[in-house]
Amino acid sequence: MDFRQPTSVRARRGALAALVGLATTVTALAATPVDAAAPRLAPHVAGRVIVGYAPGTTTVQRVALRNSTGARLERSLATRGRGADLVAVPAGKSVLSTIAALKKNPAVRYAEPDYIVTKQATSNDPYWTNGSLWGMQGDGSSPANQFGSGAAEAWAQGYTGSKNVVVGIIDEGVQIGHAD
Repeated sequence: MDFRQPTSVRARRGALAALVGLATTVTALAATPVDAAAPRLAPHVAGRVIVGYAPGTTTVQRVALRNSTGARLERSLATRGRGADLVAVPAGKSVLSTIAALKKNPAVRYAEPDYIVTKQATSNDPYWTNGSLWGMQGDGSSPANQFGSGAAEAWAQGYTGSKNVVVGIIDEGVQIGHAD
């Protein structure tokens, strides 16, 4: 928006309306519960916190802890055999203030936002990065190869393997110093 002095009455009224709208938006944002000195968080699901409990914490203690903070259980999580819950933040409270309240209890091992996890992996194989592995391409990848395996397209869609598939490789030896 250009905030230089308008040249017509219509332009002045439009600029004034825009400023009033901006002031209304700022006022509404100021009324939203936010921690004043809150650090900028990585992308996370709004209104949800993951809480990990100390070993030996009972279900009754978990319920009491959630009730004391106003948090609501969304579901229990299994994390390497340890207890954890996904909880909803109470209305009118921020994720950070809920985390701070939870961490005050000795039964809480950790409390953190429900971070949105993404994978950003790039192959370090020089033949892949320079385009020499044309057989891995498919008809929808770049460069396109209608006779390729389509692996590049599958990888781009997030299909990078499964723990349910077992692959057996018969080889004559191992080259320990090889980069791959």
